[in-house]
Amino acid sequence: GLLVRKNPLDIAQTMVLVDSDSRDETGKAARKILHYGGYGRLLFQNGKIRQKSIEQTDNGLIFDLLQPPAGLPIRAVENFSAIMNEVAKSRVIYVGETHTAYGDHVLQLQVLQAMYAKNKNVTVGMEMFPRSSQAALDDYISGKIPTEREFLKQSHYFSVWGFDYRLYRDIIGFCRKYKIRIIGLNLDKKTVSTVFAKGNTDAISPEERQQMALVRDLDVPGYRKRLREIYSQHAFSPHGGGNNTKKFSGFLQAQAIWDETMAESIADSLTSNPKLQMIIIAGAGHVYKDSAIPLRVARRMPHIRQSVLVSDNGRDTGIEQGKKVDYLLFTKPLQLEPAARIGVMLEEKKPAKGQGQVIIEGISPHGFGKKAGLNKGDIILTIDNNPVHDVADLKIALLDKHPGETVNLKIFRKRDLLPDETLEIPVELSGMRMDMMMPPSHPGK
Repeated sequence: GLLVRKNPLDIAQTMVLVDSDSRDETGKAARKILHYGGYGRLLFQNGKIRQKSIEQTDNGLIFDLLQPPAGLPIRAVENFSAIMNEVAKSRVIYVGETHTAYGDHVLQLQVLQAMYAKNKNVTVGMEMFPRSSQAALDDYISGKIPTEREFLKQSHYFSVWGFDYRLYRDIIGFCRKYKIRIIGLNLDKKTVSTVFAKGNTDAISPEERQQMALVRDLDVPGYRKRLREIYSQHAFSPHGGGNNTKKFSGFLQAQAIWDETMAESIADSLTSNPKLQMIIIAGAGHVYKDSAIPLRVARRMPHIRQSVLVSDNGRDTGIEQGKKVDYLLFTKPLQLEPAARIGVMLEEKKPAKGQGQVIIEGISPHGFGKKAGLNKGDIILTIDNNPVHDVADLKIALLDKHPGETVNLKIFRKRDLLPDETLEIPVELSGMRMDMMMPPSHPGK
């Protein structure tokens, strides 16, 4: 059988899908294909045509001679309680975010609290955690992992996500208090980054493929256009590719794998528990109804009721006619206290045997590390007597610190002409704004 479609990776090209039992069968059919150029689907048997059809469209081809104007319906502003009463009827409730906007995360917590008050059979799905972190999530919620520090280490939070943990701390704390399960929706970042960089899935290992959604739709209407706009904003950054078609192909595939895997995680959870309601915490671009996760959940679970909420965070919400979101909530801008920082750039070294090391690779102009006497090449051994074997150890130790406080670092310093030395250095902590704390760019936004 042959199916002709446009190529979702390059819409200027045509893609032919061939399903054949043997090379000989394919050869017999190939000689006759040119006689059926007007058809989109062909079925041959022993070289003889058995079926031929033209793909039907919903409305044929429609061209606007004069583009009609768009408009917005005038609707009454509803209070939060009324909105929660309405969205509580949905099995899936998405609360989109701008990752560094603290007000968005407060809204997510408020929605979770409101839904939990109405339905104790609720769970939370988070983009921030991959499926590989599920054991750590379950053990922390159940209490098997007793401390936040151990949870952050076992879930590998600072490598799988990396945005300021304080943004999600209250949400995770609420879930732990009331034993609300958290589902890690995502893929490991390494897998997504590989697809993004290579432009295909050829380099993905069999083990990684098991974590990926089996069905991936790259041809959702409007999806390519929206991603092209996002990609063009970063195309000439160090992580972009200008007008490189291969790099955009990788970006498109990485995004689709990301969205499809999250959708599959949601559908699997709902299917396993027919009474379950899910609150989904993810980036705003991942929750749009017309082209992101909700559409892909609905493909797996037809007729499921879903609601999408985002805050009026200065973003292009695309709320016209409710195509992208159901509710735009007018939230107050909120800011966390600037995160406490030492003011250094770090590198991790993980030897084959023994404990890892954290080495100062550079001194930031935004902190007091240089003033304190830290040097490039120093190895950080402890912070306030807590061992440091990776960057996560350092970040965890700084979670509850404040700008202006002082921490004591024990460092090991190699010297060329003099003996190596171990030093105790007090460092005043500086503050860093949220928009300066974004982790290395990844293709998920």
